[in-house]
Amino acid sequence: MRRLIVLVPLAAVALYFALSSPEPSVDAPDAPEAPASAAAPERLPDIALAVDDDAPRVRRNRYRLTFAQDVTVAGVEQDGVRVEGTWTTEQLADGRVEVVLAADHLEGPAGMPSARALAAPVQWVARDGALVGMGFSDGAPAMARHVMTALATTLWSDDRDAARWEVEAEDVTGRFVAAYARADGAANVVTRTRPAWRALRSPAGLTTTLAKAVLSDEDSRFERDADGLVEANVSLTTVFEPEGDLPTVVGRVRARLVREDSVEVARRGGGDLAIGPIDDHLDLRARQAATDRATVDGASVAELVAEVERVAALDPEAAETARWRSVTMKRLAARVRTDPASARALADAIRDAGDDVSSAAMLVGALNSARTPAGNDALAGLLPDPLADATRRQVLTALTVSEAPTPASLAALEAQMDGELGAQAALAVGAQAGKLADVEPEATGSALETLIARFQGATTLAERRMALQALGNSGDPRVLPLLVSVIEGGDLMLAPIAAYGLRFMPSGPADDVLARLIAVGGPTGVQAVRATVWRDAGFWLPRLQAARAHFADDTTIAEAIDRALRRFG
Repeated sequence: MRRLIVLVPLAAVALYFALSSPEPSVDAPDAPEAPASAAAPERLPDIALAVDDDAPRVRRNRYRLTFAQDVTVAGVEQDGVRVEGTWTTEQLADGRVEVVLAADHLEGPAGMPSARALAAPVQWVARDGALVGMGFSDGAPAMARHVMTALATTLWSDDRDAARWEVEAEDVTGRFVAAYARADGAANVVTRTRPAWRALRSPAGLTTTLAKAVLSDEDSRFERDADGLVEANVSLTTVFEPEGDLPTVVGRVRARLVREDSVEVARRGGGDLAIGPIDDHLDLRARQAATDRATVDGASVAELVAEVERVAALDPEAAETARWRSVTMKRLAARVRTDPASARALADAIRDAGDDVSSAAMLVGALNSARTPAGNDALAGLLPDPLADATRRQVLTALTVSEAPTPASLAALEAQMDGELGAQAALAVGAQAGKLADVEPEATGSALETLIARFQGATTLAERRMALQALGNSGDPRVLPLLVSVIEGGDLMLAPIAAYGLRFMPSGPADDVLARLIAVGGPTGVQAVRATVWRDAGFWLPRLQAARAHFADDTTIAEAIDRALRRFG
């Protein structure tokens, strides 16, 4: 039953999900004048600085989104869902549309994805008046996929030169008939109702069983102009009232999009996401488990570790070696997901690897790529043990980018901050604290207080830089006042680091600070420009374009802006 109403699983099921976010800084640089840089995600390629004036131009629209859903089960009100933020759309090649949600207000029950988990770009493809496929970044959490699919299918509308028409469409609930009509006296406005359901989703896929037990009352309006959608107002009530002992479920959705600006930009090149069918995405675990079992193919942990040793001994220059390493690591990660207890055995194999850093690197990579708490904690459990220096660095790097941090791993990293690789451990503390903030506020609050105290008590420039980088990795708004105070202090060795540290901060005050820094220019302004590429493209693109014209004669910041503009599109 919980799969039958849009977003009902948010009220009924608490799922573990990993945050899909840009990578934090993983190690302190040698040069004191610049902050640690994070590797750009695949959608932001580091390409030539020159702007291609001949590139095709497309329309990028930025909207204010408000979404609210309330659900009752057998008359009992469940936890509601509220989403507010900036919804930015851009037309890509081959009929794709990319959307980015910068949420500044989220409410929901346990399992509700964080704003960071929802911020990764999503792409869709429409055909014959309906969305037919969605594309997500690799590793996007199931609940984030579910919410973004629910929002996209709720807000999508068809438009054609007709007075009335119908299309069959899908959402996370199932397949339904969408009936459109041109509004009387308003050629640019269409209305939508939902007269019938054809099928509902189940663990086995779409099924017509119980479809007649679902009725929807929809009264939605969509206004368009030459630049696309101007405003959408969705009002939808869906009732599932089956016969027998199953309870009645009522879901009410109210959603609104209001366009705030529309700009013409250079068309994106590349960055296409793999498009899959419309789904509720909560069956991904079952499908992943089946895929993992096939990948492991019955191999024991001992057999897989022996495979690691054989592959690690292959010629690193041989063309096939990289492929075999990838295959072996995927099998190990699949084993950890299907059998969490095997993570401890792989950690033991890392301990036994000694100076065989090639084998250890594969084992560390496998535990991290499993993206599970068991794999994360197995890596954290290695920190107190004697390890080869290269292996210890690999473990700390993996924990810095871990998608499944836990309070235990956060505590283990804090304990390493006074060690030989304390700077790298501190960066990992900041990154894990940022990802745990929504689910473990006490643990993350304690970690942030420790980092702030270290910054305030630091006696060397290196210690202050390390603490600032770690605090920036957290993206926690509680850190914003400290970063701003450092920026306003004018220390040219610290202010640029603090400026770049704003990249993960929620939208609003952090954007205001970045805008002021860019207007001033200089080294801190350059780092502020770099920080914007991690943020809302719809908000920052026109502002960077204006700044580019202002700094036409300042080569340093103009080149930084050019790089950011190319990364945006």
